[in-house]
Amino acid sequence: MKPRFKLADAKSMDLEEQWDLIKLLSVLQPIQTATVLLSAETSPPATASVCIPMIWGLLNNHLAVQERDLDTVQLFKADMS
Repeated sequence: MKPRFKLADAKSMDLEEQWDLIKLLSVLQPIQTATVLLSAETSPPATASVCIPMIWGLLNNHLAVQERDLDTVQLFKADMS
């Protein structure tokens, strides 16, 4: 037997915050990529010639706060920067 939802239940569900968090995925993906690359056990290890441009790119491209960003995303970007 399928659960039945009432219209009042559906109206009371506030999913806006969850959608805001989903928007963070576009910010988290480049951070994950940089983390994997910088923490990889390679020989030779990542040098400043790799680290500095990668961090610069994260700060200036992916973590730069945009006016169109949701408040949650803006706060996250500012904290990460």
